[in-house]
Amino acid sequence: MKLSTFAKYIGVPVPQPSQETPKIEINPENLGPKEVFLAWETLGRPTKKMRNTRMTRTLTVIGIVIALLLAIMGEFFLILVIGSLIFVSYVLSNTPPEISKFEISSHGVMFDEQMYYWIQLKQFFYTNFGDSEILAIDTKEALPGRIFISFKQEDKQKLHEVISRYLPFLKQEPKSAFDKMYESVLDKFNTEG
Repeated sequence: MKLSTFAKYIGVPVPQPSQETPKIEINPENLGPKEVFLAWETLGRPTKKMRNTRMTRTLTVIGIVIALLLAIMGEFFLILVIGSLIFVSYVLSNTPPEISKFEISSHGVMFDEQMYYWIQLKQFFYTNFGDSEILAIDTKEALPGRIFISFKQEDKQKLHEVISRYLPFLKQEPKSAFDKMYESVLDKFNTEG
């Protein structure tokens, strides 16, 4: 039984597949002269302080117990996937971020050498990551979906003024049901101290 058939059975409306929206072709020559409003260099991603050793030790013991249970059940692929995720998070937390170039212009937002034109962007808001406040811009395309930009606090007002000319500002970060569920589970655990 298909999910759509079940949904019709219980009375939930099923959206009809819409025609795919055509990809937006952008010709920079048609946008006129490029005027750079703000340009800066900063860390490509914010850094997060390391967890304390007691927490790391506790999580390691829990991880070993779960890995042993999964090995007894024969779930070696699941152990490999979880181990890979742990390895990637460890490497990202211990590798210092590179210096990235950011530019806000009349054409759009440039992150290193990648240009995101205003027509490809939806909205922007500020979010906190650790001790840093970062700018988040949602894209119309599914990938990357959201661009996170580190900035200097003294440039926040000018940055806000420039981007507000082109994109709507959201006072709160839009959260999906998955985000809300993740935060409620995370609040149950005391990761500090």
